[in-house]
Amino acid sequence: MKLLTGVMRGGAHSDPTPARRTARVVEVLRPHPGLTVVRLIADEPLLFRPGQYVETQIPQVPRQWRPLSLAMPPNTQGQLEFHIRAVPGGYLSSTVHGETRRGDVWQFGQVHGLLRPDGDRPLTMIAGGTGLAPMKSILLAMAMSGDNPDVHLLVGARSPGLLYDSQSLAPLAATNPWLKVTQVTDARRDPWWLKRPATAYRACHCGTAHWWTPCRISISPAAGS
Repeated sequence: MKLLTGVMRGGAHSDPTPARRTARVVEVLRPHPGLTVVRLIADEPLLFRPGQYVETQIPQVPRQWRPLSLAMPPNTQGQLEFHIRAVPGGYLSSTVHGETRRGDVWQFGQVHGLLRPDGDRPLTMIAGGTGLAPMKSILLAMAMSGDNPDVHLLVGARSPGLLYDSQSLAPLAATNPWLKVTQVTDARRDPWWLKRPATAYRACHCGTAHWWTPCRISISPAAGS
């Protein structure tokens, strides 16, 4: 069994590489406090593989490039999606969360990353927080193929309200029998400051040290969740 893990890539850094593509923001979603989902349409389709990330510059922070994981596979429409968590002390991520608006033009440089499924062995994907983004890109690409290995996607968060994107994961699992989705949380209840649950799935409480291992509830549309 092959294992893929997704984690948030953080930290802006300087990069002299000139932008190769531009895209305009068409939708900004904030599923819960501290998380922003940005959707864009590129002037020309961006060339990349599912699971990769791209050096990105936003207009509010010029000359600063940050690697952001793409949450959609390549497509001829030029549609792009990014999941960005506001990191304490992270100026660029906090700026995206607080200031990104429709109509903003983002610039993109080099594409990097080797995260991808290989072979026909059963695959386990583990995503924490915005580490879901590259996994989503890979799964959407796999869904375009009729021959895939069994895939179990484990999505973790600290509390139920911090789980997000169930509106994409639920129909994806419902229409692809090779895919099983399990969402798990470290705590049974949300903190007081999180007022709006963001998931349509039930969450299973698991231990902190190995939060996926003791989970007994399979959360997938096929199971009636």
